[in-house]
Order: sequence, then structure tokens, then C-alpha cells
Amino acid sequence: MVKAIILDWSGVVSDDLNVVYSITSKLFSRLGKKFMSLPEFREKFDLPFMDFYRKMGVGLDKGRLEKMYEEIFYENGIRPKPFPFAGRTLTMLNKRGIKLAVLSAHPQHFLEKEIADYGFSHHFSYVFGGVHDKRKEIKNVLKKMGTDKNETLFVGDMTHDLEAGSGAGILTAAVLSGYHSREKLASREPNFIMNDLRDLRFVVDGVFA
Repeated sequence: MVKAIILDWSGVVSDDLNVVYSITSKLFSRLGKKFMSLPEFREKFDLPFMDFYRKMGVGLDKGRLEKMYEEIFYENGIRPKPFPFAGRTLTMLNKRGIKLAVLSAHPQHFLEKEIADYGFSHHFSYVFGGVHDKRKEIKNVLKKMGTDKNETLFVGDMTHDLEAGSGAGILTAAVLSGYHSREKLASREPNFIMNDLRDLRFVVDGVFA
């Protein structure tokens, strides 16, 4: 029985793919580099994000890269929104008594502001942002949450999320609403593959088909 759920943010709760793609494209343009199409971005982008940028030939250090990204974010003026079903799903999980946490590479201040802007602050017991490598951090998250591994689920939309969850010995669920394709996610053999967050109702009820 699932009693605790750790949620990735981008592509799971927040529908931010197009926003992130737009900002990243402008960042590459600012650096004088040609960027890829959105389908290519979905296929190639992965975490830790510094590994992705290095593979793409961007030699900036992490601090400078984050500063540039943030500058473009505020210049861009476009803000992400939650998936329309996210609030109802989080409310349902709260009513079931399931402890919820967020584990995201999204910078902590961006993450906390988006959670507040979405009106979701009361849903989460813990919010862990700015996590560069979730595979290294997830055990600390589990320790702080104090939950049983066999009753904890990590929900993500990227292979990195699934690797972090399985490496920590907890259940994993892939969602198809975000960055990576079904084929790419299935290669990491998650316990569940869901269309989006709404399918969690079947997982927590133990009737997932």
C-alpha cells in the first residue's frame, strides 16, 4: 500500500515543457549556438542538466548557466501553469492521508514561488528543490520523510527520476505528460507507467491495470 509519494515537479505537476524549451532555445541563441527542435529536445534532454549542457558543447559553469537561465526566464514573461487536473489529484491524495513531497531540479526559489502561485503549498509536507542529481539526494529525502521504502512511490517523467527511485529501493511510476517518451521511460522498467497524475488514483487503490 502506498502511504507516501515523492513527485517530480516539471512535467508531472507543472506543465512547463514549452516554457523550458523556449528559455533553453533562447539561451543557446544568446551563446551563438544552434538549438534543436522540440521533439529532439524531449529525446535528448536529461538530468543532471549540466551533463546535458556539456554534451551540447556549453562550457559555462553551473552558477553562470543558472544565472543566464534565470535572466531569460524573467525577460521571457511566459510563466508555466499546473496541469488542470493537478490540484484535484493532490487534494484526493491528501484526503487519503498520503504524505506528499516534491523532489525537483527546479531552483528552490522558483519551485516555492510556483507552488504558492498554483495554490498548492498546503498539499506538501516537504519541498526539495535545486537538486542537481536526484540519485544522490533521494536517500536523504526518504530519511527526512521517515517513510517505509516499500510504501513510498516516486513519480517522474524522466529516466533520471526512475533511476533515482529504483536506486533507492522504492516504487517508481513514469508519467507520459512530460519530457520523455514512453519508450525511453519503459527502458528503466518502472513499476507503473501512467498517462498523467490522474492515474495515481488507481495506484493508491491497488487496482492499476
